[in-house]
Amino acid sequence: MDCKDCQKLVSAAVDNQLNKETFESFEEHVDGCSACRAEYELESITKSAVRTRVKMVPTPGVLLQRIAERLDQETALADDDRKRWWSDLLRWPVLRPTIAFSAAFVAVLLILNRSAGSNVIEQSLENYRAVVNGEMKPEETSGSPEILKRFFTGKTEFQVLVPEMKDCRLLGGLLGEYSGAPVAHVVYMHDTEVIYICQVCWETVLEGEALNLSSKAKDELQRTGWYSETRPDGYTVVLWTKGNTLCSAVAMMSEADLIACLTSANSAESTEW
Repeated sequence: MDCKDCQKLVSAAVDNQLNKETFESFEEHVDGCSACRAEYELESITKSAVRTRVKMVPTPGVLLQRIAERLDQETALADDDRKRWWSDLLRWPVLRPTIAFSAAFVAVLLILNRSAGSNVIEQSLENYRAVVNGEMKPEETSGSPEILKRFFTGKTEFQVLVPEMKDCRLLGGLLGEYSGAPVAHVVYMHDTEVIYICQVCWETVLEGEALNLSSKAKDELQRTGWYSETRPDGYTVVLWTKGNTLCSAVAMMSEADLIACLTSANSAESTEW
């Protein structure tokens, strides 16, 4: 089985619709292909999130038709396999009515170039939702920290950190900007949970013009190097600094579990965070 055949079967594999022989061939391929494995695991996460967290709501027929037409247009333009994490998912029929639940994401791709607000925490939360909802797509899909580091090298004035973390799989990353300030997006997966990490220039945040933080978060970061909070909706945000890099991690996990993941870098990368 090659990558093209494997990608056609991702959705059916997640839904347990493949026969034993086909699934064994599919499983053998994804075990040896990091790109296909990443797509398979991401679709598993997203469908799980849709089933457990997204409330189905009625969608007006006209709106649904327009959304479907837009999705078909975008799919036709997606000729780069590395940028097709979610293309099959967006064609999943049961997801289309749920898009009304998050209609605000119609223009989420503009997040990369125009921030809804310059607060790093709020923007990180928006980006996490965009990743889970399939609106933020990678420029580089890889499970190799070295490949991701090379991708970011020379593109930011701060060092982009990409360590290996225990029980976490690196999925990929992309580069964007907030209010003209460069930002690196890195995505991991822990079990069935996405861990999204936004990285920006700490000096830019301290200046407070293009990017900012609340006084409470900024003071705690300057005092200890770390800041964390858990929102009433279950999202946990953990911030920390390393040199001139400010990292902001978001996940639907407890604060203790997320911090445990972030502090579990292996010995070769133990000083990177």
